[in-house]
Amino acid sequence: WLKSARLQSCLFSGAATYGTPDELVDWATTMPPKFGMSIPAMFIGLPLLASGHEEYLDRIPNGHSVVRNGLVVLQGLGHQGISDNRNDFGASFQSHMYEWTVDFCNEDTDGDGQTNGMELGDPECVWKIGDSPSRVTDISHPAFADSMTVMGLTETSATVSTTTSETTTQQTQECKASALDYDGVAYTCTETFDKLDGAALHWRITDEAAGLVDIALTKTGVNGWLSLGFPKSPGRMVGGHAIVAAGSQTAFWDMNQYDPPFAPLTVSTTRVSIAGATSGTQDGQLVLAVSGAKVEDLTKVDLIFGLVNDCAWPCEHEEDFGITMNLVSGAAVTEPILPQVIFIVAFLLLCSLLLLGPVVVNARRRSRPPAFLMKPIVGRMTPVAILLFALVILLLGLVAISQLTVESTLHDAMLGLGLSAGVAGLLPMLMVMKVGVHTVFGLSRELAYHVHIFFGALFILLGLAHGIAAVSDMGFDWILEEGHVILGLVAVPTMMISVPPGLALIRYDWFKIIHSAAGLGYFFSLLHMMGVAKEHVTLPRAIVAAANAVALISFVWQRARMVLTTTPAKVLGMEVVKDEDGTQHTVLTLQADGFTYTPGQWARLHVRSAGLVGHPFTIVPGDSAGTIRFIIKASGSYTRRLAKADLTGTVVRVEGPYGAPGAMNALHWASAVAFVVGGVGITPAIALAPKVKAHGEAPLLYWAMRSERLFRVCAPMLAPQVDQALSHCQITKAKERGSGASSPGNWVAPEGLGPAPAKKELVDWLRAAGGEALRRANAKGDKPSMYVFVCGP
Repeated sequence: WLKSARLQSCLFSGAATYGTPDELVDWATTMPPKFGMSIPAMFIGLPLLASGHEEYLDRIPNGHSVVRNGLVVLQGLGHQGISDNRNDFGASFQSHMYEWTVDFCNEDTDGDGQTNGMELGDPECVWKIGDSPSRVTDISHPAFADSMTVMGLTETSATVSTTTSETTTQQTQECKASALDYDGVAYTCTETFDKLDGAALHWRITDEAAGLVDIALTKTGVNGWLSLGFPKSPGRMVGGHAIVAAGSQTAFWDMNQYDPPFAPLTVSTTRVSIAGATSGTQDGQLVLAVSGAKVEDLTKVDLIFGLVNDCAWPCEHEEDFGITMNLVSGAAVTEPILPQVIFIVAFLLLCSLLLLGPVVVNARRRSRPPAFLMKPIVGRMTPVAILLFALVILLLGLVAISQLTVESTLHDAMLGLGLSAGVAGLLPMLMVMKVGVHTVFGLSRELAYHVHIFFGALFILLGLAHGIAAVSDMGFDWILEEGHVILGLVAVPTMMISVPPGLALIRYDWFKIIHSAAGLGYFFSLLHMMGVAKEHVTLPRAIVAAANAVALISFVWQRARMVLTTTPAKVLGMEVVKDEDGTQHTVLTLQADGFTYTPGQWARLHVRSAGLVGHPFTIVPGDSAGTIRFIIKASGSYTRRLAKADLTGTVVRVEGPYGAPGAMNALHWASAVAFVVGGVGITPAIALAPKVKAHGEAPLLYWAMRSERLFRVCAPMLAPQVDQALSHCQITKAKERGSGASSPGNWVAPEGLGPAPAKKELVDWLRAAGGEALRRANAKGDKPSMYVFVCGP
C-alpha cells in the first residue's frame, strides 16, 4: 500500500522528503507495534498519505480554513516537523482519539487564552462532523500563541478571569492547606491517609472549568518508591495506568497485569491526559509530581497509591490503596447511599418473605385456604408458589441493579451480579436445613427438593454471570493473582459438577457423594465473599458475607449434630415379603430407645452392608414403646441389598427425624381427612391415621396397590384407625400389570377394609365417600371441609 501510494505530507506531518517508498516501508516495519494498531495509524510522526488520512481535517471544524500570518495552513496543522515532533494541538488531538470532543474543544493547547473551539469557530463546542461551524471566518491556528481570533479576545479573557477567581476561592475555603513547593509549583491543598503512613497527597487546581490539576504524592524517606495510579475501575490498579517514582527516575506503566513486567507508556498515552511527570527528593522525602492532569470531574477523581520504603522498584509491596477524592473540597468521596438503601430494603423484604411468610401461611392453615390459591395452574405450581418464586426473582433482580447508576460501567454490573448471587446462595441452604424454611412452610420432602433445585440453579446462574462479567472487566491476569477471586472462579464450576445432566439416573449413594461437591463449591464462594468484603468494605458486602457464613455454619452444625448423634437401633425383626411377580418389600422392626419423632416424619437409615450413605424412609410406629418400623420396597441397589442381608440382631443407625407433615396442621380446620395412597406410599398414612382419629373423625382411605403381600402386612395396622365403611382398597393381579384391562375380574377384594369387587376411579370415590363425610360434618354443625393427603405412585 505504501509503495503504490503517492507520498506527500499531510495533516500532522511536516513538509519533508522521506526518500523512496521502499526506504519508508523499511523504516516503518522496523518500528515496534503497540496496542495492536497498524504502523501508519499509530506513529503519527510518519507522513500520513493524503488519500488515507485527509479525513482528519474533516474531524475538526474549519479544518481546511485555518489561517496563520495571513496564510491558509494547508499542511502540518498538528505537527512541528517530521518524526515524533507533534505540537501541543496534535498531541492533544491524538490523546482524544482524533475526535472533536467537548474536552478537546475547551482546551487551550497553545496557551494564548483562547480555547481550541474559539480559534476554530466552535466556541460553544457543539460542532459535529458534517455540520457547519457557527463561525467560518476569523479562524486562527490553535497550536501557535501568535495566532488568535479577534472576535473571542474579550470573551476569553473574562472567562479565564472568572474561572481562576472561582477556583482560588473554593480551594482557599474548603481544602487543607499544603506547604509543599516543589519544582516551582506551590501546591494549595493536601490530604493524608491512615492506610499510607508517612505519605501525603498534594494538589492545586489550575483550571476548574477544564478539569486541569497538578498532583503530587510524597512519602517520608528517600529510599524505596511510590506510585500514583489512575485506575480504570475504582479501587483496583489492574486495568489502569500508573506513574512510578523511584528516586529521580519516573516511569509510566500500563497495569494490565498484576506483576511485572508491565507495558511501558509515554506521557501522551496515559489513560488520564497529563502534561508531564517528574520525581525527586526534597526535605528528606520522595516526591512524585504530575502536572496538567485533565480529569472529567474534579469532584470525583479515582486515585490509587502504592509505596515501599525498603526496596527498589519493582519489588513486592503491600496492597494498593484506592480512594475517590473530591479535589475541590478536599474530602474523600464516600459510597453513594442510595445503592446501599436499595440493597438493604430488598434484602429485608426477602428475609421477611422467607421468615415471616411461613408464619402467615401456617396461620391460614388453621382455616380453609381459598381454593383458587391451592389449584395448580402451571404444572404442579399453585398461584401461591408462583407468586413466591416471582417475588424472590424480583428481589434478587433489585439487589443486582442496586449497584447501578446512570453512568454505570461493566464493573458496576459485575458488582451487582455478585451481590445478587451472594443473596441467592442463601436460598438453597435454607431449604436443606433440618429446621429450614420448608419446615415452617410444611412442604413435603419432594417439593422441598424441587424448590432447593430451583434456588440452587438460580444461585449458579447468577454466579456464572458474575464470573463472566468479572473476567470481561478485569481479565484473567488480575484474577489469577487474587486468592479469593480464584476461589470465586472455582466455586461455580464446582457446584455445576455436583448437578451434571443425568445425575438423577445414577445410584443414590453416588448421587449423594457427587452432590457433596455443591457444599464445597458453596464454601469456596463464601471465602470469595469474605475476601471481597474484607478488601472492599461496604455494608451490602458485609451483610451478604455474614449471612452466608451464618447459613453455612448453621447447616454444617445441624448436619454434624445429626450425623454424630444418630441413634443406634437394634434390629428386632426382619421380614422380606415377596409376590409372585418377584416384587419384594422388607419390614424392619427396630428397638430405637431415645429416638423421638412426629407422625409422618422420615429418617435416614444407615446400614453399612447395604450402602455408603443413609437412605430416607418414612417412620412407621412399632407395637411397643421405643420401637419403630421401616417398610421398604426393593426397587434400587441399596434396597435390594438390604432385602438380601440378614440384619436380625445387628445394630444399625437412624439419622433424623426430618420433615413436617402438613396433615397435622390441617387438623385445625378440616372436618374430614382422606388418605389417597399408592403402593408403599401407605407408610405415612399408617403413622398419621391414629393421630387423625384421636383428633376427631376416623380418616378415609383410598389405597391402590399391586402387591397383595404388602396389603397383608399393612392392613392390620390400618383397619382399626380408618373409616372402613367409606374406605376403598384395590389390588391389581400381578399378571395383569400393564395390560390396560379394567374389568371386575382383574381386581381382588382385600379383607377387613371394605369390599372392592371392581376398580373404582378415584374421582368417583371422592364424590361418594368424601361427599358422605362432608354431609356427616354438616349434620353435626361443623363447617364441611376435607384435607386430602396424597403419597406414592
